[in-house]
Amino acid sequence: MENLNSVLVETILSVAGVALTWFLIWVRKTIQEKVEQEYVQQLLTRLAKVVETAVREAAQTITPKLKEAATDGKISADERTELKNTVRLAALDQLSAMDRNKLEKLFGVEQLERNLDRQIEAVVQRLKETNV
Repeated sequence: MENLNSVLVETILSVAGVALTWFLIWVRKTIQEKVEQEYVQQLLTRLAKVVETAVREAAQTITPKLKEAATDGKISADERTELKNTVRLAALDQLSAMDRNKLEKLFGVEQLERNLDRQIEAVVQRLKETNV
């Protein structure tokens, strides 16, 4: 009888240990997912802020020089494309290497560029509306 009790106690302790281990793994995974989600949200917020900063910087420094150099005072399509590329690179340059790598993993390189272009266009449009 005593042998049966010790086997029963060992079995219960083993099952409890497995259950506790599973629970701790689940808690750890849940916490890691929450931290990852929060990091991504903060990263996307930082990305929006650096895009706005890069657009404002270009609007204050590069754009006036291009307009002055143009005979009709307007920026050509090629200059606009070059300006957008400059702003995109300036925005990415403001992020850390880890943030850039994470964004590339999230979006892929081409999708990240398209996302940045959309954000740049939105900021430019917003700036035009507030200046008019």
